[in-house]
Amino acid sequence: MGRDLDGLLASLERSFVDPDDTDEQRMRKRALVLGLVASVLVSLLGGAAFFMLGLWPIATLSFGAAALDALLVASLRRRQSYRSVLWAHMAANLILPFVAQALMGGIMASGCVGLWAVVAPLTAVVQEMGGAWIWFLAFLALQALALLQGLAWRIPALPPSPQLSLMLLAGNLTGVFSILYFPLQYLNKVRRVLQDKVQAQSQALALEHDKTERLLLNILPAPVAERLKLGSGLVCEAYPDVSILFADITGFTTFSAGLPARELVTLLDSVFSLFDALAEENGLEKIKTIGDAYMVAGNVPAELEGHMAIAAEMALQMQGVFHEHALAARGLNLRMGLHCGPVVAGVIGTSKFSFDMWGDTVNIASRLESHSEAGRIQVSDAAYQRLKAHYQFEERGSIELRGRGSMRTWWLKGRA
Repeated sequence: MGRDLDGLLASLERSFVDPDDTDEQRMRKRALVLGLVASVLVSLLGGAAFFMLGLWPIATLSFGAAALDALLVASLRRRQSYRSVLWAHMAANLILPFVAQALMGGIMASGCVGLWAVVAPLTAVVQEMGGAWIWFLAFLALQALALLQGLAWRIPALPPSPQLSLMLLAGNLTGVFSILYFPLQYLNKVRRVLQDKVQAQSQALALEHDKTERLLLNILPAPVAERLKLGSGLVCEAYPDVSILFADITGFTTFSAGLPARELVTLLDSVFSLFDALAEENGLEKIKTIGDAYMVAGNVPAELEGHMAIAAEMALQMQGVFHEHALAARGLNLRMGLHCGPVVAGVIGTSKFSFDMWGDTVNIASRLESHSEAGRIQVSDAAYQRLKAHYQFEERGSIELRGRGSMRTWWLKGRA
């Protein structure tokens, strides 16, 4: 029965619901259809009962009300008719019960059939009409009029007996509360479905938000991402002391020439994923990858105590990764450059954000890497002075760095 009703309502809904309607608007239109269908059934049952009791005028009025509601249901197939059908339905529900009550001799004789008119203001409330209080005042006014009328107008042909009036009272009360209970129960069910739908959408949005947050944090450092979300303008700041490590895979160009594209990317992904794990474990910030080159920094954007030693430790660990995976046997190796000093870092542009660094310190670290040798870690004299107490070094001497001239450098060998 419930499925049949849902099917009927869904069929009618397709004829009068606009594509742009919200879920709330669809629910209100369904409530109108449900009210019309219930009114047709109640009016037919009431008409049949009055017909068997010989109350011909009331039976005719009930059948006429059923025909009117059926006509209103048919009118809903024109989508623009929703408001006019709603008003006609409410007006009929407000006026016809009092007409029937007058025809039957007043409130007591009719068994308070005028109570059916309360459906009109309640429909206005369910449909969230702005003037619902006006319909309620109209209902109260008609009730007051019926009380004043009393027995002034009674049709002689309709003299219900006290027993019949009592039966009518019981029937009217039962009918009124039933026609209120079942539609409201149905609406409550629909509302729960809508709430579940909204909750599911909210959960889906929350998951997408979490994915976006994780993706943003994979692209940018957390403090920088937070500043961007707050819309604090240009994200740029000077950092007085930063350690920078550049690494490049030597022999990669020759090695990659004979590899399929998928295998090439898989190899880089596996190596750089291990480097990413090391950077996260050591509290360093991965800045970027350029081809087969890798850049990581310490003490930026968050402060990191002992960042130079940590950067040196990561350089040694990166060498260990290459040895563990026997990449040297495949003709590959790492050359690295390590330097420290002031930088300017931030995010520029409006799309494809990345956290980057600029300054002489960055250029020197890059030159140290490019002038290094396969399997070695070349450090500047500034880095050496800060690390020599705890690490072993081999002096390389002075070398010419492009754009920088002669510079004294060292090879980092391991821990002291």
